[in-house]
Amino acid sequence: MASPRKNGIFTAALRASAAALIVMFLGFAAMPAAQAQTYQVLYNFTGNGSNGVPYFPYAGLAITAGGNLYGTTMRGGTYENGTAFRLKRAGSGWLLNVLYSFQGGSDGASPVSGVTIGPGGVLYGTTEAGGDPSCGIGGGCGTVYSLRPLAQAVANAESPWTETVLYRFQGGTDGAVPKYGSLVFDSAGNFFGTTLYGGVAGCGGAGCGTVYELLPTGNSWTESVLHSFNPNTDGSRPFGGIIRDQYNDLYGVTSVGNETFFTLQPNGNNGWTYYNVQQFTDTVGCDVDTSLLLDPSTFNFYGVAQGCGPSGSGAGGAVFNWNYGFNPVYSFGFTRAPVTAPEGPLVEDAAGNLYGLSFNGGAFQQGSVYEISDVHGRWVYTELYDFTGGSDGAGPVGNLVMDANGNLFGTASAGGAYGAGVIWEITP
Repeated sequence: MASPRKNGIFTAALRASAAALIVMFLGFAAMPAAQAQTYQVLYNFTGNGSNGVPYFPYAGLAITAGGNLYGTTMRGGTYENGTAFRLKRAGSGWLLNVLYSFQGGSDGASPVSGVTIGPGGVLYGTTEAGGDPSCGIGGGCGTVYSLRPLAQAVANAESPWTETVLYRFQGGTDGAVPKYGSLVFDSAGNFFGTTLYGGVAGCGGAGCGTVYELLPTGNSWTESVLHSFNPNTDGSRPFGGIIRDQYNDLYGVTSVGNETFFTLQPNGNNGWTYYNVQQFTDTVGCDVDTSLLLDPSTFNFYGVAQGCGPSGSGAGGAVFNWNYGFNPVYSFGFTRAPVTAPEGPLVEDAAGNLYGLSFNGGAFQQGSVYEISDVHGRWVYTELYDFTGGSDGAGPVGNLVMDANGNLFGTASAGGAYGAGVIWEITP
């Protein structure tokens, strides 16, 4: 089943069609009794499109050691082209501040990825539109940006932050339209990301996507394309971002064509070497459009895929593991583990349990939050929360974050008190 994120803003018809699917449960273990969890909405997006109000959060969150949450909305703000925001504790509640409203021109528009918190609390992110209007794609080919307070004294007064555009994609060999993956940076301050289009010719002339690097050079930034995808050999269109291991190797997944798990490794000659680790041709309908999770202690990679499962299963998706081979560790269906359209990169706690989202699964087909645990070599599914589509939200997307106490935070792209999405928390 195609990802709702690939089709843009979801509709009621999409959810209705997903609810009409009838698939067989293929989990490898029975679902245990639900654990005691507390769900609460921290913030309701109003969605009225006026007075600079943000709405429609289409990415996940980033969290600081102090518990402040940062994120983006695809719509809303002063110019209706999206915002970057901060949600922080204020007494017994939470206060949301809009840090920046995208204007939709050279500064960017429609941030569908989250932000990365860099040194000094500077935020870094991408927009899928805006930037250079001459790039050949209507609305611009996207940007890479940073956000920082004007000054500490001003920042304490909750003043808007200053945006700096680090790079505007041209839509040619340099890439175009960065999508859902957040930026990754190394110890030298270089940034890495992916674009959905651009690169070498192919894929209908729009290009098949790239992996790129941004290097600081004085007061500016220089972009370098590390790899341009070729659908005949290594797939195309990386919707998700990349991750980096302790050796500075990069990993990611392409989402269209011969969908491929790949790595890029420094070759010692100021360049990078691309390797196809494995193609997902041995699974049925495998659709991977999010970033991977790496467990550094075991060097296991984990991810979620839609439509993956044993041959002929018609499964709604799977959590998969790669450790010198692809292995669907848990397959979803409707009967006992009602998950379809598993979304976003997984997050792992200190005990090795994995947590993820379903866009339109759960008891009410409005999305769910779940846990996958390795119990004596068998992976066990636990439903943590089922969204109803009412005041609690609907359609969770993006990534989860976890604080030091094991509390989970995320966004739902619809529902809530005003039908425009929420920020939520689940406490153990």
